[in-house]
Amino acid sequence: MSCPAHYLTVSESLDREDAFDALTLSVQHAMSATQMVELALSDAADGGELQVSPALMATSLHGVETHLAAVLAFAERLVHQAQEVSQ
Repeated sequence: MSCPAHYLTVSESLDREDAFDALTLSVQHAMSATQMVELALSDAADGGELQVSPALMATSLHGVETHLAAVLAFAERLVHQAQEVSQ
């Protein structure tokens, strides 16, 4: 799979409040996807009934990677905006 960070850009016109909201939402999505994978792995280890395919787990983890790349992009944008304000 390709690295999602290579394809993410944050618009220069995005204000700080919207960037912060988007960053927070990306963190929440990453946490939810991670919890789903944790649940599936725990269930599989206990001989459970979820029977989640490895492909679904891989896709979910790729989604986590994408959300974390978005977190990084928004954080970098917020730092850039803070530097602009301080100048």
